[in-house]
This record gives sequence, C-alpha cells and structure tokens, in this order.
Amino acid sequence: MAGNALITGASGLLGRELSRLLYRRGFAVAAQYYSHLPEEMPGNWIQGDLSSPDATRDFLRHHQALLQRCSYFVHAYGPISSKALNELDSADFLRDFQGNVVAFHAISTQLLQWGVLESAVAVGFSDVGKIRPYRMIMTHAAAKNALLLLVLSLAGENPRVRFNMVSPSTLAGARIVDPDHEPLGVAAAATAIANTLEAKISGIHLRVTPDHPDGEVAHAL
Repeated sequence: MAGNALITGASGLLGRELSRLLYRRGFAVAAQYYSHLPEEMPGNWIQGDLSSPDATRDFLRHHQALLQRCSYFVHAYGPISSKALNELDSADFLRDFQGNVVAFHAISTQLLQWGVLESAVAVGFSDVGKIRPYRMIMTHAAAKNALLLLVLSLAGENPRVRFNMVSPSTLAGARIVDPDHEPLGVAAAATAIANTLEAKISGIHLRVTPDHPDGEVAHAL
C-alpha cells in the first residue's frame, strides 16, 4: 500500500477523479464530501463541513481515528459562493477564504501535530487572479491567491514535510468553461496532482494546462 491519503473536496469533478487514481495507485483514501456522496466510488467517504473554523475543528475531532493515519493530504476544496459578481458581499469572501485557506492551514497543522504528514498539495487555478469567465466565483480565485502564499510559507517553515500547489487550467466538463482556451482533461489534472503528491519536491507551484499536461513550475522556493 502506498499510504493513507486525505482528499478534501473529493466529491467534485477533479476530486472524484483524483480519489479513483490514488485508490488505483494503492492508497487508502479518506475522501471528504460536504453534501453529495458520490455513488460507486472507492475509498472511505467521510462527511465534513469546512466552511467555518468551528466546523473544521469538528471534522478533525469527529474523524480523528481515521485522519491521524493520513500522511498524504490533497486540498481540492472548491468554491462555496455561486453568486454573480455584483451580488457578492464580504461574508461570501470569508466563506471561500475559510474553506480554502483557513481549512488547509488547520488540517495541515493538525496532521503536523500528530506527526504523520509527509506531503500536502493544495489545488488552485492556473492564471489565478486574472479576469476569466469565473465571474461567479471570484471570491474563490482570491482565496486561491492567498492559499499559494500559505503553501509556500508552510514549505519554508517545515523542511521535512513537502508542501506544494498544483493549479490546473479550466477543466473539461466543468460547469464554467473558458471559451478562449482548450479545456484540460480531468485525468491529466488528477495525474499531475498525484505525481506531485508522491514526488520528493517541496515549495513548488505547478501550473497544468493542455500545452503542459505534466505541469510547468510557476513559483518555487
């Protein structure tokens, strides 16, 4: 067995593909979902709400026996707000910031305290921060910028643990598609994330696009 892996946001388009891939690679998968449990999926599916600090602490406490065996962690948490750009308020940003940035920090910190974490990968956006067709999820894009800074900081603070970020471009089959660019296959994105999770590298931000399905380094310590 390759190890025990926690995947948050595992019920999403990319999360489901990644769960299947890691399971095939021999991982024991603990797959977090919020409300929609996928049918006929491998792994140990666990319900959890990461949209507030208290909810994240409850998730860690409730599933401690399982999570404290997880030495690999992929945070594929998706956008929370689905409002139009002109309908967003400060609470929408805070919810996406919590689910993506604060939750990654809280879970990583707990796994570090348990002494089990070997490798963590945060999933972002390629070209995050640019004006793209993600008008409904701009709060998510803003949170991903902060998440990148957090990942690079954690990598510098914890040299014995691998912290990286992988940012796929718009995925084929996603609800929102960039009309100006070819979509990236979900399998290619999942493979890049899994390879990064297993690689002996740290402090890397890997951008994955159809032109670079194996990824190209965008930032590195």
